Amino acid sequence: MQTTLINSKPKAMTFSHNDLDGAGCGIVTKLAYPSADIVYCGYHNIDEKVTKFITDKEYEKYDLVFITDISVNKEVEELINSTTELRQKIKLFDHHATAMHLNQNEWAFVSPNGFNGKNSGTNMLYEFLKMDGFFKNEIYRDALEVFVEKIRRYDTWEWKEIYDDIEASSLNDLFWLYGLNKFNKTFINRLLKLDICIVRDGTWINMFNDTDFAVLTVDYDKKVAYINRKDKQMFSGRLVGMNTGFVFAEQYISELGNELADRHPELDFITIIDLGNKKVSYRTVKNVDLGKDVASHFGGGGHPKASGSQIDVKNIKMIIPLIFGSIKLHKKLVSVITGKGLLGTIGKVIDKITK
Repeated sequence: MQTTLINSKPKAMTFSHNDLDGAGCGIVTKLAYPSADIVYCGYHNIDEKVTKFITDKEYEKYDLVFITDISVNKEVEELINSTTELRQKIKLFDHHATAMHLNQNEWAFVSPNGFNGKNSGTNMLYEFLKMDGFFKNEIYRDALEVFVEKIRRYDTWEWKEIYDDIEASSLNDLFWLYGLNKFNKTFINRLLKLDICIVRDGTWINMFNDTDFAVLTVDYDKKVAYINRKDKQMFSGRLVGMNTGFVFAEQYISELGNELADRHPELDFITIIDLGNKKVSYRTVKNVDLGKDVASHFGGGGHPKASGSQIDVKNIKMIIPLIFGSIKLHKKLVSVITGKGLLGTIGKVIDKITK
């Protein structure tokens, strides 16, 4: 991509992950290319969406196509490599070690680590565009630098392990409280409307306004109560040869997982099951590579300390008869959960394969 594209403002499309880091990639894309189209995906539908985009020849409408903070499977990789036009238009930026094999392609840039520490999708895309001359003379440049760094710190968990950066954690809280669309619109407008950027000691002074603080304050008490309640509901078991705590939850996933992992050192990791969103999240504070050693066995991926996978809707439907079954069926269910039934047998087989 040439610097001359800045003036011509080509038409861009971005496929990005649907978490804070993925949203950051969308915001960076929109600041560089205001007319860009953004599609947010999960691990369960990224391949489907990119495949349709290619087979329907939608890519012909765009000059650039970014895939950020998420990777594609072997079939999509081969589809991209099938034409010169796709290989030239597509740029994939990911920082998950489970996608390192994609680096064999000229269009893929996968790197878990960067110059300032662990990478996030947002900082990888931002640095790529910055090297091409974007954001150089923008008033919001310093604020954007801080914004990108906060996202990087949160997504890599350096906010807690290194910096004790509460602002980075609050940014993620605000993302989930506002929702993806409102969060993106809020921060794009906030950046574009800056009259002067005041950045001090790595902090964008006006990153949060009074409304943000009010929302975050109310939410903090709710979060503490929620985590305490889920701690009481959690039960332990075995998965892929390790001890895990199983808990059903749909809020505060990262904070919940890490807090429960801290509270229960006897467990190797925490498994958070969100039936409503058909996904499972895995969190650990130990030396376990969750993306490689856990999530990958269930069709997912992610970081060593934080990863996820999807739940097939057919599997969820199978639970209903067990919930509303007879007492005899309930006893069988207890046997399954404790590892003495069919699931336990399957678990032992998985353990043998993954050891």
